[in-house]
Amino acid sequence: MKVQGVVGIGLVGLGIVMLLTGGADRNAGWVPIGIGAFFLLLTGFSRLARAGAESIRNDGPPGTCEILSMRETGVYVNERPRMELHVRLTRPDGTVVETEDTRAIGHDILGRLQPGAVLPIRFSPDNFGIWLFDASQPAIRPDAAPSGDDLVGDLERLTELHRVGSLSDEEFDAAKRRLLG
Repeated sequence: MKVQGVVGIGLVGLGIVMLLTGGADRNAGWVPIGIGAFFLLLTGFSRLARAGAESIRNDGPPGTCEILSMRETGVYVNERPRMELHVRLTRPDGTVVETEDTRAIGHDILGRLQPGAVLPIRFSPDNFGIWLFDASQPAIRPDAAPSGDDLVGDLERLTELHRVGSLSDEEFDAAKRRLLG
């Protein structure tokens, strides 16, 4: 169980003890019960989101995502950089859609993102507007070698991610090898 679930259970328990044993101020027990319930709801929603993502990864129909442009936002979510992406998606039914998307990018995909890259994705069977990168599959076509300026910028970005601890030594080395060919 995640920390927030344990904290939630602890707070609910504390609130119940306060309600049962408290003196004149025993109604104060409702405060930890409310906060604990909030933590338990967070845990539940987190589990639902993970289950939904796993369902898409395992059973979602495949498609492709061509990176047209990308920009770092400077924001990190769970140590993952949040990127603004302009992409061209090819859906399972063959339709092609250009769209803008902002999402936290996992380190397993980060080194593969560059303009012109075509990456495999999986769509939600119920809603083609929901999709995930399929990190288990290689890029659809080999990307052209980046120009000297692009390569330097990409290496600087990887070095900064490694410096701040967002990339482990192994992830940094693997991403650097992909960039350098």
